[in-house]
Amino acid sequence: RLHAEWDGFAGASVRCLVSESRPRIAVYRGSSIASLELLAKNEHSDFNSVSLGWPMSAGESYFIAVDAIHERVGPFVLTWSTTGPNDDFADPSGPTGNAGFTTAFFDTMTAEDGEPMHGGFAATPSAWFDWTPTVTDPKAEISLGDEGFRFGVYRGDDVASLTAVPSTLISHRMWQFSVTAGQTYRIALDPGPGAASATVVRWVAGPRETVPPVIESPTWWSY
Repeated sequence: RLHAEWDGFAGASVRCLVSESRPRIAVYRGSSIASLELLAKNEHSDFNSVSLGWPMSAGESYFIAVDAIHERVGPFVLTWSTTGPNDDFADPSGPTGNAGFTTAFFDTMTAEDGEPMHGGFAATPSAWFDWTPTVTDPKAEISLGDEGFRFGVYRGDDVASLTAVPSTLISHRMWQFSVTAGQTYRIALDPGPGAASATVVRWVAGPRETVPPVIESPTWWSY
């Protein structure tokens, strides 16, 4: 159970530790299991991780359910985060620290005047984040919980005159680029055609941290 203390957005991600597992995730609200209201769901028959996002209201409690497709079960890691809107370049949130995750939620996003192209495509409902790592790393990583997104990383304080930072696409949902300790990087995400309305965003610079503790495949887990 996730209890919201402010208005904003929330996201959750399930990553199975067995490559053959196929998870699905859903979020509900309500006072009893028999009368829950479905708010969002996501499942994928081709990948062992899925994520979703939803708008949250202060004072509401949300229940996250995890299941498997065709009984292809196994141990998994469940993570979640909350964030405010990241629509405006001038008012982004997170990431903080050298490693962690947050959620990008695109249903209410827009493009701004003067916004650069991301990944070679004109901006549509983009989300902005800023990141100031405290370590230097020639192979810092940004990875997403889903495929189909366009990515851009920049330096600068004016959306119309940003300097692009070269990045390398490592997989369909991971990019690497060089970061310098103390330098602020502006990160833009833009959903391409068919992309999810939300995705979990993970970042890491410096030593790679250990994998979070494994949750041994419950079908319902609450905090």
